Amino acid sequence: MLRSSLRCRVGKRQYFWRAASLQNYASPSPRTLRARSSQRKNLNAASRSRKFPDTPRWPTDVFATAYQNGVMKVAPLGVNNFLNDIWHLANSRQLDQANVRGKLEERGLEAGDLTMIAKLLTTRRSDTRLISLGLDCLSLAADLGDVGAAMILVDVAIENKAHMGIGTTRYQKALAHIKTLAATKDIHSMVLLGRVYEQSNNFREAVGVYEEVIEINNARLKANQPVPDDERTSLAEAYRNTGRLILRSPGSGNSAFQHFETAALEYEDSVSFYYMALIRGDSHKDYITLLSQAAISGVTDAAYELGLSYAKEGDRLSRVENSSRPAHLMAVHWFELAQDVPKLSGRAKLHVARIYQAQNSAASLGVDEIQHISKELGASMSRQMQQFITSHWENPSFSLTAIELENRMEEIKE
Repeated sequence: MLRSSLRCRVGKRQYFWRAASLQNYASPSPRTLRARSSQRKNLNAASRSRKFPDTPRWPTDVFATAYQNGVMKVAPLGVNNFLNDIWHLANSRQLDQANVRGKLEERGLEAGDLTMIAKLLTTRRSDTRLISLGLDCLSLAADLGDVGAAMILVDVAIENKAHMGIGTTRYQKALAHIKTLAATKDIHSMVLLGRVYEQSNNFREAVGVYEEVIEINNARLKANQPVPDDERTSLAEAYRNTGRLILRSPGSGNSAFQHFETAALEYEDSVSFYYMALIRGDSHKDYITLLSQAAISGVTDAAYELGLSYAKEGDRLSRVENSSRPAHLMAVHWFELAQDVPKLSGRAKLHVARIYQAQNSAASLGVDEIQHISKELGASMSRQMQQFITSHWENPSFSLTAIELENRMEEIKE
């Protein structure tokens, strides 16, 4: 009886203890609530006592290099102190035009200095906080009257939507600045506005803006006015983009070629040489010359096409004269230059491997190299191309020309 009663009591104790624990967990007591509230107040007070909560690591090395090269007139320590002030304003939600103007005046800086600091901040792509703060500073610099900041903002939005979408408020404000400048016939702003229209698929408006830039330039040339050196790049882009958009219409090759020719010969635009070669075609006598002009200047698409052209010539000579080695060596040279670009790397490596196999039947691709090349060809092409290579490449009697390999890659890509 005693044993049963004791066991019962122990059981009740366990039961009531568990029930109380569940009750405390679901509904804290007033004493616990007061303690938690006190802890939160202490944490908030400690957070407010810090002047710069969670301050990022500023890219001091970038600031130092810019200061030594004369790009920025403020010493790195002064830039860090200024950014600490800006970071404090951002955390306290006081980062507006008036406060930033006050901080600039305190340190003897101008809106152009803020633009340069913001540009340097965005060089550290790994820290999204620096990029966000840099874009905010660019927006404020544009509001303070720096035209370059507005142009950079729009350019960033066009090139990298991940950090700044076209629908954001700061982009719209920067775009308003660009449109205002374009209305004054500023060449840089007009070309940038044309790129904005292209990004929005408003190709007719883009062509209209580019053609207006060309008309302004032609009028100045007729009046024997020199072309400013700082406008040459924008003018080349206007001619090239006009030709590229005109080329979308069937039968417009001659008109597009004239625009590419002007950009290439008058304004030394290397990409336009590549487009001129594409319009001429590989049967034209100037095809290799035009591609070489572009490839030497670093246009990787031209280097790939040049390698393909030499590879075709090497295949032809191997069948006729059995002297394909010089042409194939040139093909390997240009294909290796094209490997620097991810979209062309896999295709170029595959062509190089085919040439080596043609020159030496004992040379073959290993399994690891096949997998690596297949991955570089892209996810859509990877599996089919890997099966194609593994099933045919190791066969000693298998022979494949450059054009056959290129056609096979295009078929798999489609």
